[in-house]
Amino acid sequence: MFGRRTAGAKVSVKKCSKLRVFCLLFKPMVIGVGLPILAEYFWEFGLRDFFTKTQIALSRIKRATTLATSKECYWFEFGDSLEENVKAVVEVLEQ
Repeated sequence: MFGRRTAGAKVSVKKCSKLRVFCLLFKPMVIGVGLPILAEYFWEFGLRDFFTKTQIALSRIKRATTLATSKECYWFEFGDSLEENVKAVVEVLEQ
């Protein structure tokens, strides 16, 4: 499940394409945005280091692709109503 909160009371739920899921996973899962040691880890240089990081990147891309293509994913746009937001999530989970 991916999503965001919007202004208003209406809840919107849409099924995501496999490509969109991969794109949504790329930044946190492949690049690693949000990991505290990312900058220090990637400041190393050298040919051996380049090949090591290339292997890591390819492995992460493979895993993100597997996850994006193996499961259904939904994009939620939540409104102001907590009850409606919960109802939308439960409906998707019950399918």
